[in-house]
Amino acid sequence: MLSLPKIIYTFTIIIMEKWKDIQWYEWLYQVSNLWNIKSLDRVVFRKNWRKNTIKWRILKQWKTGNSYHNRVTLQKTDWKFYKFLVHRLVYCTFNNIDIKQNNNWSLVLHKNDIYWDNRLSNLYLWTHKDNWADRIKNKKIKNNILLK
Repeated sequence: MLSLPKIIYTFTIIIMEKWKDIQWYEWLYQVSNLWNIKSLDRVVFRKNWRKNTIKWRILKQWKTGNSYHNRVTLQKTDWKFYKFLVHRLVYCTFNNIDIKQNNNWSLVLHKNDIYWDNRLSNLYLWTHKDNWADRIKNKKIKNNILLK
């Protein structure tokens, strides 16, 4: 008997990357819904007043110490560096929340609990109380000790 080859269908989902200016950093940086952060083309005057043209680029994200979350450093025209959590930057930018406002009552969390998955569709806003209740429910905390 003649056997026919199996046909395997593969589907690829194409997600369009949308860019939006970061609040307080308009004309300097943009963030995408797929958690990329880029600097924009601009002309900068150095301390010796020389004009320097900077081309756009995707910024490198990094992690600190025992934190799992990606961070990025942004610089304004005042020559100071400011560090931001990428997932918070993505959520606040696309939902028009002030990034400089310290919302102690709110957390930006990941729906699938994967810390490096900072897509906008994977982020949501919760309170500290809800976060602790979720950790206890999912058995990530036992006797007030955080389990990793």
